[in-house]
Amino acid sequence: MAAWRLAATPEDAGAAGAELGGRVALKRGRGQGSSVEMAARIAAQGTKVEEFFAQGMVPSGGVEMLVGVVHDMLVGPVVACAAGGTAVEVMQDVKVRITPLTDSDTHVADTSLRTFPLLDGFRAAPKRYMAGLEELLLRVAAMGEQHPEIAEMDANPVIVRPEGAVIVDARIRIEAARSNAPPATEPASSPPETQAASLEAACAAVPASNAIDQPATVHPATPAVDGPNESPGARARLHDEL
Repeated sequence: MAAWRLAATPEDAGAAGAELGGRVALKRGRGQGSSVEMAARIAAQGTKVEEFFAQGMVPSGGVEMLVGVVHDMLVGPVVACAAGGTAVEVMQDVKVRITPLTDSDTHVADTSLRTFPLLDGFRAAPKRYMAGLEELLLRVAAMGEQHPEIAEMDANPVIVRPEGAVIVDARIRIEAARSNAPPATEPASSPPETQAASLEAACAAVPASNAIDQPATVHPATPAVDGPNESPGARARLHDEL
């Protein structure tokens, strides 16, 4: 993640900006002035600020991506890799995978995106560090598995540059941990002959037109993100698609 500091006052924000060096972004504002000037403007607007989040600006020249995880009640953590930035809803270029993930899963997820050529040296541009993006996907998947209290997490944008992948902004929503395991007490099983008769009857009741002879088509939606990137209903659509 890009270097950051927390500050309690505008003066502390100025000191944090000086410590970070170069251009600095604040959680609630971004501009060309010094950190203390930006923090003072925010405070002067009458906005109640508990603390300031100062973060060093990432150099330009990278590709904006989104990496996220949603805890689904049925299948557990579901990881998303998508074209990110402020146009995430317009692009709708996203791939989802169910955990646990392997190196092969992450490679297929990012290389199958429509916008993958932007990462792979489109029009003689330098190739971006794909290994960094894929490692981030593996880490997010592991985090979702080890911390079921994370209902969802979005990192957007993730700036992928030739030197590596850097998270610029992230949002995590916490809920009470939920389990995907079946109930501890299972109903008593029916005798084998009863199960076989029930299965035969169920199969006979399925119309021929419903036979599973074609692959399902999935159109995953794009997770929502906080701030200027957020679009109403995107999070709900992702859960509906899953």
